[in-house]
Parts: sequence; C-alpha cells; structure tokens
Amino acid sequence: MDSKKKKLLEQAIASVEMEGFAFSAKKKKLCQDILEGVVSYEKFLADCKKGKFPNYLN
Repeated sequence: MDSKKKKLLEQAIASVEMEGFAFSAKKKKLCQDILEGVVSYEKFLADCKKGKFPNYLN
C-alpha cells in the first residue's frame, strides 16, 4: 500500500476510534486488503449481506 493510502486509512480509523469504536488488528488488515484489491469490495459486501463477515476475521 502506498504511503498516501496508508495515511488516509490511518486517519479514517482514528476518526472512527474517536467516536468510541475500536478496530482490532484483523479489522485493520481487512480494510487494508480491501483497499489493495486483495479482497474485492463487491465480494466483501455480498458476503456481509449473507452473514459471512466473521469469515474475514479468522
């Protein structure tokens, strides 16, 4: 991941955490994988709608 994307991701996570939510290392990695195209956003959304979100955190 290039430094610009990494910085934007870190800022987004910090913003969410300031609202009281927590990001585990696995969730941060998942966000990074989606941004890098390792996991397609469309497939991720489809899997979440099917209740398969926990599969991404194993």
